[in-house]
Amino acid sequence: MVSKLLMIVLSTIFFVGCGAAKYNVPSQITEDKIINNDQVAYAIFSTSALGGGRGNPIFEYFPETQTFKLVAIMTSFQKYIYPMPAGTHYFYSMGGETYDFVKVKAKKGKKYYINIDTVFWSFRMTTPIEFEPTTDKELIQEIEERALIQNNSKTLAWFNQRKDNPKFKAKVKERFEDWKEDDMEDKTLLEKDGFNIK
Repeated sequence: MVSKLLMIVLSTIFFVGCGAAKYNVPSQITEDKIINNDQVAYAIFSTSALGGGRGNPIFEYFPETQTFKLVAIMTSFQKYIYPMPAGTHYFYSMGGETYDFVKVKAKKGKKYYINIDTVFWSFRMTTPIEFEPTTDKELIQEIEERALIQNNSKTLAWFNQRKDNPKFKAKVKERFEDWKEDDMEDKTLLEKDGFNIK
């Protein structure tokens, strides 16, 4: 009985994880070809074990207009490089029963590291996660060794079906206001937290 139950659990993990993987592919462009413009900044998002293990979508959120731009949908031990202009940026991810934001005050010519880790394990399609903005060189070394991914056509199709949903937009606005009051200071990377791209 125990053996049968274990097989069901493992099959569920495999099935859900593989389902999420269809939303990205290995990058066809090397990191040095992506990070090559000192007139912009870069956010490097990376997932640890089961942090986004089953497909966590990450967005850039623009509170003034309540609009979104898809960053990536990521699974375990992956990284995605997101170019952005200098200035203040907010990123949002939802996963299972949780959600999280991170703020980046970006300076051109710099790269900023954001690890994504698991809050607790869940059978939901998305793993409950949290952002970990970091300047820790040991963790950054781990991030650099993770697989670089790029989005595919399914990623954009998924996003286009959801980005204008009024219920989703209202929920994110409400969560953003709560996050600003409670957690913004701990989830912020300042200009000085960036690393030179060259």
